[in-house]
Amino acid sequence: MEGHETCTPSHNTCDTFSSITCSVETQTYYDPKEGEGISMRPLDTCITWEVDCDSGQIAADTFCEDKGYSGAVNFAMIRKEDEPTMTIGDHAVCDPNWHECNTYTFITCIA
Repeated sequence: MEGHETCTPSHNTCDTFSSITCSVETQTYYDPKEGEGISMRPLDTCITWEVDCDSGQIAADTFCEDKGYSGAVNFAMIRKEDEPTMTIGDHAVCDPNWHECNTYTFITCIA
């Protein structure tokens, strides 16, 4: 059988599915935030205050793991000059008036 033909038991051997499971393999979060309520801030690329900041991978992985995914497969970082950011590990706030604060434009998580 090809295409969208109907299986006719008198002419074909027909099988059925007992179940079909669909899952999202990736999920992209744009402008990810950290914190709760009015204290939510753009997610800082450091895992904790000034720790593991260079690649941004550890904080991105932790963000995805907190959402139930196995880690981050893609992300983009930018410098945040107009708004404080917050680290995911210790919820420290980075003030761009005094420090170089970086955040993500997006993080793509994988199952």
